[in-house]
Amino acid sequence: MIRMYLQGLLGFEELEEKKKILCVVDKKMDIVIYISDKYNIPIIKTYTDRAPLYDEESSDYFITKERLENIPERDFLLRFNYKGDNYYSFVRDLEDRNICLTDRDGLQRMKDLFGMKYVIKEFDVNRSSLNGLEDIIENLLNGGENDS
Repeated sequence: MIRMYLQGLLGFEELEEKKKILCVVDKKMDIVIYISDKYNIPIIKTYTDRAPLYDEESSDYFITKERLENIPERDFLLRFNYKGDNYYSFVRDLEDRNICLTDRDGLQRMKDLFGMKYVIKEFDVNRSSLNGLEDIIENLLNGGENDS
């Protein structure tokens, strides 16, 4: 109803639907991987400058400190530290991915930089009930608005 009113008021045939991003506020990827697997939602890659923890760990997500120094600030999406290790996400990965792991500062950065362009939902593992996760995802997948 509101959508049709705005379309008429603004003279648009159709308002462009905003891309939706789910930010999981936590320190581990477990829930992000679970959501991605269950709902087929692509994960915004998280890179790290730490050494691999074991031999078979994928090298696709590792980045050298030297390479990080040459990346312009505008290209960084998220940065956070967990147990002394640094983790990064990049703006380029927003185009085809819809879920990310972040901390509270990263969530605020996402809202500040991209809140007008994307619908940004949050699921804070420490503040939310897992029962509410299904509702958040359902709302996100079915055109929910940014109410966080």
